[in-house]
Amino acid sequence: MANSSEILYVLPIMSRYKRLFEVLLLGAILALASGCEDPQPTARVRTEPWRRDQGDSASLEASPIKYRVMPGAQLQLALPTRRAQPQGTFRQVTGELALDLKQLQFTRGRIQVHLPGLSMNDALPLPPLDRTALDPALGAALTAASWTTHAHNWLGLGALVERSARAETAIFEIDSARDLSHPRAALGQPVSPPPGPHKSARLVRATVVGKLSLRHRFVVRSSEVELWFLYDGDVTREAIPAQIEVRLRGRWDVPLSEYDIVPRDGAGQVQSELLGVLGELVSRTAQITGSLRLERLPFDGG
Repeated sequence: MANSSEILYVLPIMSRYKRLFEVLLLGAILALASGCEDPQPTARVRTEPWRRDQGDSASLEASPIKYRVMPGAQLQLALPTRRAQPQGTFRQVTGELALDLKQLQFTRGRIQVHLPGLSMNDALPLPPLDRTALDPALGAALTAASWTTHAHNWLGLGALVERSARAETAIFEIDSARDLSHPRAALGQPVSPPPGPHKSARLVRATVVGKLSLRHRFVVRSSEVELWFLYDGDVTREAIPAQIEVRLRGRWDVPLSEYDIVPRDGAGQVQSELLGVLGELVSRTAQITGSLRLERLPFDGG
């Protein structure tokens, strides 16, 4: 049996171990509690390069300048073959463009062509059919209607076609511009003298990319254009053109087969006996040429 002196010696040691155990237990509880909490994200230090990046981002989000196709705009159509030269004019063209003049690659827009406004050269005579691969007996069917009527029928716009089945508008949705000769309007090639009453002009060559919808079909297309920026004053970094002229460079080819454009009658039914006309009297590819003049929209977009 331990004597009283040994007991007095052991008690303080046990007390210290007890306090140490309590401290360790409390620390474990606190550690577990902190581990259950959601970690707080560390704030990133904003340095000078960050400020420069923000400046660039702000410029990317700059409000575009909007332009509207001016009244009276037209585009020309040709479908030439070795035997015949059908040609006409789209007389009702509307649309808008939205441009960041300092970053022309972000060009957006929509050009709309009202198809019933197509007028063909009806004075164009048919060549002698005996000199073609066509049956001469088809002459009566071909001359029974004008070139304009034939064109409308082929587009599914015949007089007997139900209005709900008529697709009267061709729409080119422009998504971007690429292959730019100059990235900014103000850096474009100076044009002297500038067209019309304008004081200054700059020329930028580009390829616009988008989707052409026609007869309920959608095909991605591109077109090489010239963008003429027309200024009423001197050209500066911040100057805004009063007008823009978009000129097709050469021709814009549109294959008829991609939009199911074939000989049809006034009710929209395919005339299989006339399919041989394609390639003989009418090209299988429509050639679009011309230019569009656009004016700046008011600030309110009206």
